Amino acid sequence: MLVDTSGDSPRFLMGRRSMKHVFMPGFFVFPGGRFERSDNMSRAALPSEDEALIHAQAAKTPHAGALLSCALRETQEETGIALESDTLNARYLARAITPPGQVRRYDTRFFIALCDSETVSPTRSTDDELSGIAWIGMDEMPEGRIHRITELVLKSSLERLENDPALSKVTKTPTFCFRYGKPVTEYA
Repeated sequence: MLVDTSGDSPRFLMGRRSMKHVFMPGFFVFPGGRFERSDNMSRAALPSEDEALIHAQAAKTPHAGALLSCALRETQEETGIALESDTLNARYLARAITPPGQVRRYDTRFFIALCDSETVSPTRSTDDELSGIAWIGMDEMPEGRIHRITELVLKSSLERLENDPALSKVTKTPTFCFRYGKPVTEYA
């Protein structure tokens, strides 16, 4: 998740999912996607405290730096924005796990990084996965086109930015999941 905090309120880099997608067609999401084996080869720089948080949440998770490499690769593929982890100051923000019994299941990690929309802008407006990629403020979010998990992650990012505007501190990280059929938020 890329956030521009240079204005009066944060703006988030988001795009609209293709209507061809089976899962959440037409919904606005952050750039991201599936982990690939090649992400293990280019482990991005991530603060060691964040790596420990990721592994505390799931022992069998891929290397934390590889997860960030995945996020950076997907951001470049979907937006044309190439970012380097060693200059980015990306922090681990949240984890979301879809409930058991769903046709499509996801175990997603979200990272947050500060960017200036004047110097970091998408070079593609459309691709196979996302269209209408833009910096969107909370007051511009399209009603009915933001998934509940995306709303929770946005809320977490606003709380994080309020308490740690420079993203310099280690904070407890939420996992949004389900226990006994009910949505819960656990912190590691």
